Amino acid sequence: MTTHSAYGLPMEYLDIIVVEDSKPMQTIIRSILLSMNIGRLRIFESAEDALQSMLSEPPNLIITDYRMSPMNGYQLLRSIRNRKMAPLCYVPVIVITAHGTRSVVEKAYRGGAHTVLVKPISPKVLHQRLEWLIRDSRKFGNDDTGHCVVDGVGPLLDDHTERFIALTQAREYHEHMTKKVTEKQDVVDRIISESGSDAAKRAEEALAKGRIPRLEGFARVREEPVVKRVRPRTI
Repeated sequence: MTTHSAYGLPMEYLDIIVVEDSKPMQTIIRSILLSMNIGRLRIFESAEDALQSMLSEPPNLIITDYRMSPMNGYQLLRSIRNRKMAPLCYVPVIVITAHGTRSVVEKAYRGGAHTVLVKPISPKVLHQRLEWLIRDSRKFGNDDTGHCVVDGVGPLLDDHTERFIALTQAREYHEHMTKKVTEKQDVVDRIISESGSDAAKRAEEALAKGRIPRLEGFARVREEPVVKRVRPRTI
């Protein structure tokens, strides 16, 4: 196994190629990297032009956008990671994207990216990732498709995927049961409401027919003064 080509290098020794089709984003990345005293920086708008330059003068670090055309960042990554592209296949790649969905991030890592950054990129985060990357001692392995892969990434992603699926199923079950409980409670509340209405209706009918005394009459009886009889005193 082989470590990536930027491992153990100081910042001033880094030869970085940036592939980004957005002019404003190029300016931002250039400004951030030059403030870190990078040894060499090359920026390309297309993946095809960047690949041609890499084949002539391989960099020791690549930063590429994910969505470009006609060749996108993932296609560039897979081209680089082919074992027949050595020593270019051992260059670490940072993928940047404005669409940091789970599927995009997982696809980039499985494709051979060392790390993924979501736009907008801050100078602090990029600097931290570069410092982490030059200390990253993980080695490259080979998969069954003839590509280099970062050692340990596949099993780690598989574990995360299994946990994600299990949690998704748990959430769906919880939502299903909550919905069922709510539906049953609505039925119970409706039955109680309808029963209460029927009881009130029956009581009114009984009052109208004189089967039960009205409460207001009972209240008047209670309100009448009570005369206390005093027994005559005998001498």
